[in-house]
Amino acid sequence: MKSLRYFLYILIILAIVSVGGYFFYNKNKTSTYVSGIIGTTKQNTNIDRDNDGLRDWEEILWKTNPDNNDTDGDGTSDGDEVKEGRDPTIKGPADKLQNNSPKTSKSPELAADLFNSYIDVKSKDGKIDEEESTKIAKNSLDRTYADNEPVPYTKKDLSIIDDNSVEAYKKYGNDLAHALGAFSSAGNEMMIFQNALQQRDESLLAGIDPIIKSYRETLSGILAIKTPSNLADVHLTFINTMNSIISDTAGMRILYTDSVLAFRSFTSYQADVSTFSNDLNKIITAIKAKGVKYSTGESGYGLINIL
Repeated sequence: MKSLRYFLYILIILAIVSVGGYFFYNKNKTSTYVSGIIGTTKQNTNIDRDNDGLRDWEEILWKTNPDNNDTDGDGTSDGDEVKEGRDPTIKGPADKLQNNSPKTSKSPELAADLFNSYIDVKSKDGKIDEEESTKIAKNSLDRTYADNEPVPYTKKDLSIIDDNSVEAYKKYGNDLAHALGAFSSAGNEMMIFQNALQQRDESLLAGIDPIIKSYRETLSGILAIKTPSNLADVHLTFINTMNSIISDTAGMRILYTDSVLAFRSFTSYQADVSTFSNDLNKIITAIKAKGVKYSTGESGYGLINIL
């Protein structure tokens, strides 16, 4: 996918900029200091000169001093402050990273993982081609944002019935169509995201909130549907895909807090919407194959004959 590959290269650039930006804003430092950092990253990425829990090149990302284990001098090491969600460059106690602070995003963590992976592969193979670069970036993304993946639902969360009759399938179709029809969209989340990005207006993202709320209410309704056991697998897949879309939409909502997660969510959203459509078509196909017929006044009629 060209768009995904392009996005991954942007992330690599982000990592490079994160490191390079330190040198740009600290060009008043001595050349010996800068040369020492560069030499360290080439030779051993695990070096931690001041033993504060942050490797020397990680200090670059946090803009801390690799020769001082307590850059802000507040009695807590730089590494411990990072672990506690505090700013290692600001003396405590009022140094808690705010939710809207760029440092609360996982961009530094991603940049660190990317950089470390790149150096590791480079030292082993000596050469990194386009395919390997894409692989490194994707793996770093997956590791960094693993805890942002939605917890999948299981069959224990469903209301499964043993009835697989035509009547049970018909009721299932009516209930699913009714639940989906209850979704109230206050706009298009992708358009809102793109407008907020193009206009550089964070306030526009508030338009995503009612959409997320409606998604969650719709999902709740779908989870409550009594599902014939033979439809349980496809129904579960459908639910988890919708849950992923909700997670993607929530990720796009925080564009100005964690831009990397937002763009990752934007990319995932497009794939998940396609999967959602395929899942729904599988359900429709199964209902039709069962021989279910709906009259024009039933909710299922629209599901079978319009969608």
